[in-house]
Amino acid sequence: MVARNRVWLAKRHLPLPLVPAYLGTWTLLTLARTRSWGGLRAWWGGFAEGVRTPCPPRRPMRWATVWRMTRLGRPPVVQHPPARDRPTAGYRLYRLGR
Repeated sequence: MVARNRVWLAKRHLPLPLVPAYLGTWTLLTLARTRSWGGLRAWWGGFAEGVRTPCPPRRPMRWATVWRMTRLGRPPVVQHPPARDRPTAGYRLYRLGR
Protein backbone atom coordinates (compact mmCIF):
# COMPACT_ATOMS: atom_id res chain seq x y z
CA MET A 1 0.00 0.00 0.00
CA VAL A 2 2.81 2.44 0.86
CA ALA A 3 4.65 1.77 -2.39
CA ARG A 4 1.46 2.14 -4.44
CA ASN A 5 0.68 5.47 -2.79
CA ARG A 6 4.24 6.70 -3.35
CA VAL A 7 3.97 5.86 -7.07
CA TRP A 8 0.64 7.67 -7.26
CA LEU A 9 2.12 10.67 -5.46
CA ALA A 10 4.95 10.86 -7.99
CA LYS A 11 2.67 10.35 -11.01
CA ARG A 12 0.21 12.96 -9.78
CA HIS A 13 2.39 15.75 -8.39
CA LEU A 14 5.81 15.67 -10.06
CA PRO A 15 6.68 16.87 -13.55
CA LEU A 16 7.03 13.82 -15.85
CA PRO A 17 10.85 13.93 -16.21
CA LEU A 18 11.23 13.73 -12.41
CA VAL A 19 8.95 10.72 -11.88
CA PRO A 20 11.57 8.06 -12.83
CA ALA A 21 14.25 9.79 -10.72
CA TYR A 22 11.96 9.95 -7.68
CA LEU A 23 10.82 6.34 -8.00
CA GLY A 24 14.37 5.19 -8.67
CA THR A 25 15.57 6.89 -5.49
CA TRP A 26 12.83 5.20 -3.49
CA THR A 27 13.58 1.83 -5.08
CA LEU A 28 17.26 2.04 -4.11
CA LEU A 29 16.40 3.14 -0.57
CA THR A 30 13.91 0.31 -0.18
CA LEU A 31 16.42 -2.26 -1.42
CA ALA A 32 18.96 -0.97 1.09
CA ARG A 33 16.50 -0.84 4.03
CA THR A 34 14.42 -3.99 3.60
CA ARG A 35 15.67 -6.92 5.64
CA SER A 36 13.36 -9.72 4.50
CA TRP A 37 12.38 -11.20 1.16
CA GLY A 38 8.74 -11.20 2.19
CA GLY A 39 8.82 -7.47 2.89
CA LEU A 40 10.54 -6.80 -0.39
CA ARG A 41 8.03 -8.95 -2.28
CA ALA A 42 5.14 -7.03 -0.67
CA TRP A 43 6.78 -3.71 -1.56
CA TRP A 44 7.24 -4.76 -5.20
CA GLY A 45 3.59 -5.84 -5.33
CA GLY A 46 2.47 -2.39 -4.19
CA PHE A 47 4.90 -0.68 -6.56
CA ALA A 48 3.61 -2.69 -9.52
CA GLU A 49 0.01 -1.95 -8.54
CA GLY A 50 0.78 1.78 -8.41
CA VAL A 51 2.33 1.67 -11.89
CA ARG A 52 -0.52 -0.41 -13.37
CA THR A 53 -3.53 1.37 -11.89
CA PRO A 54 -4.55 4.91 -12.78
CA CYS A 55 -3.99 7.59 -10.18
CA PRO A 56 -6.22 10.58 -9.45
CA PRO A 57 -6.04 13.41 -12.02
CA ARG A 58 -2.55 14.85 -12.64
CA ARG A 59 -1.81 18.26 -11.17
CA PRO A 60 1.99 18.46 -11.40
CA MET A 61 3.89 21.19 -9.62
CA ARG A 62 5.47 23.88 -11.75
CA TRP A 63 9.15 23.85 -12.56
CA ALA A 64 9.46 27.10 -10.62
CA THR A 65 8.28 25.21 -7.53
CA VAL A 66 10.79 22.42 -8.16
CA TRP A 67 13.57 25.00 -8.48
CA ARG A 68 12.44 26.82 -5.32
CA MET A 69 12.33 23.59 -3.31
CA THR A 70 15.80 22.71 -4.57
CA ARG A 71 17.19 26.12 -3.64
CA LEU A 72 15.74 25.71 -0.14
CA GLY A 73 17.53 22.39 0.25
CA ARG A 74 14.51 20.09 -0.25
CA PRO A 75 14.65 18.85 -3.87
CA PRO A 76 11.55 16.79 -4.66
CA VAL A 77 13.63 13.80 -5.83
CA VAL A 78 15.99 13.21 -2.89
CA GLN A 79 14.59 11.42 0.16
CA HIS A 80 15.30 13.20 3.45
CA PRO A 81 15.32 11.39 6.79
CA PRO A 82 11.98 11.32 8.60
CA ALA A 83 11.39 14.21 10.98
CA ARG A 84 11.45 11.91 14.02
CA ASP A 85 15.07 11.01 13.22
CA ARG A 86 16.23 14.62 13.16
CA PRO A 87 16.54 16.77 16.29
CA THR A 88 13.90 19.45 16.60
CA ALA A 89 14.73 23.16 16.61
CA GLY A 90 13.83 23.33 20.30
CA TYR A 91 16.25 20.53 21.11
CA ARG A 92 19.06 22.26 19.18
CA LEU A 93 18.43 25.52 21.07
CA TYR A 94 18.41 23.60 24.37
CA ARG A 95 21.77 22.01 23.52
CA LEU A 96 23.17 25.45 22.66
CA GLY A 97 22.09 26.78 26.05
CA ARG A 98 19.55 29.31 24.79
